[in-house]
Amino acid sequence: MAPIVSVKNKAFLDVEACEELHEFPSNEVTAEYVNIRITKTQSCRWAFHGGHITYCVKIENLGGAGQWPMPMTFRDVLDSGVQYVTGSFMVNGQSRTPQQTGQTLTYSILDNDIGYSPDGNITICFTVKVL
Repeated sequence: MAPIVSVKNKAFLDVEACEELHEFPSNEVTAEYVNIRITKTQSCRWAFHGGHITYCVKIENLGGAGQWPMPMTFRDVLDSGVQYVTGSFMVNGQSRTPQQTGQTLTYSILDNDIGYSPDGNITICFTVKVL
């Protein structure tokens, strides 16, 4: 894995007093650069009325093993020609329940979701029924 890339910043205040220059440093703050790749696959190329398609989304953190920008929210907007199959949502092999608003599935990824993954990545899978 690539090393974590970060942006650091520190401020200074220069004060002149009695012909002397005094430097007062602030604390240093760090913002880590997020480098994520998302790949979506489907279980079949052709879908028929009444059939099922399983989608899997792999989320890889390319910025550093075990370093995830928390909190994270997964969102998937389903086509109007399919219906989410209740109970099919899995995160790294563990059954989870997404929020469903219309055709949109939303899930807040938790720290322990990542812990179930041997490679430190996140895989979300769910099934839809073709209407």
